[in-house]
Amino acid sequence: MPPNYESQTFWDTRFKKEEHFEWLDDGRDTIVPVLREHLRTHAEADPESAGPPLVLHIGAGTSTLSNDIVEAHQSVYGRPPGGLVVLNTDFAQEAVRRGTAAGGRAEVVAWAQLDLLEWRDMRAMRDRVEEVEGRRFAFVVDKSTTDAIACRGDMGFSQQACEAAAGDYHPAIVAAALASPTGYIDVHPAAVLAHHLAALVQAGGVWIVLSYSSNRFPFLTYDSNDQDSENKIEASARAFWRLERVQAVKVKEEGTAGESTVHTPELA
Repeated sequence: MPPNYESQTFWDTRFKKEEHFEWLDDGRDTIVPVLREHLRTHAEADPESAGPPLVLHIGAGTSTLSNDIVEAHQSVYGRPPGGLVVLNTDFAQEAVRRGTAAGGRAEVVAWAQLDLLEWRDMRAMRDRVEEVEGRRFAFVVDKSTTDAIACRGDMGFSQQACEAAAGDYHPAIVAAALASPTGYIDVHPAAVLAHHLAALVQAGGVWIVLSYSSNRFPFLTYDSNDQDSENKIEASARAFWRLERVQAVKVKEEGTAGESTVHTPELA
């Protein structure tokens, strides 16, 4: 049975003891090269940009990936960032507390607690970033966070709940629930996440995911069964996201001579 990844207590307990851990890979040879490629495209398209493109790092935990993201930005733009570059977010308050307390690069790296599956949290974050930064995120970096989210069961939404508190749910989910002949829909959590993240990124935004699954987002491909309400809400994610590339990568295995290591599969 997998750990209870949807429990905030699970993560807070873990992060009280954990100094540093990288899920799947540290991202330097997997996520960062892809991000750098997109940063170059962004820089060429908008060389006079008033501020650095914003990166939303979800499920940051105790990873040091944000440091590499800042360095990638500087290598592309050839100058120190002139403002916020990375917003590290995590479900667990303890991870945010530790990250904030660690300090360092506070002018370019910030931390915030965020429940990615709560529309109220995501909507508030969107409004806050727009108010403070005057724009939305250009990139989302996701190092196995969707993997953890996908471990939970489908999320249920009822017509009654959506009618009583429509503002608590993404508009597309509300519309699907209200249209359901059963009065209830079940939605895969990764599809809920896709809708929520789309609200935080600018047009043309890029979501870079390191996952152990080569088919983490099946709803982003056409399915002829997309007729019932559940499948319609999953399919509606395609209005926001397009699956551009799936690439298998071989990540480094941790450990030194004489130590046992866990087999590291090729990742998508």
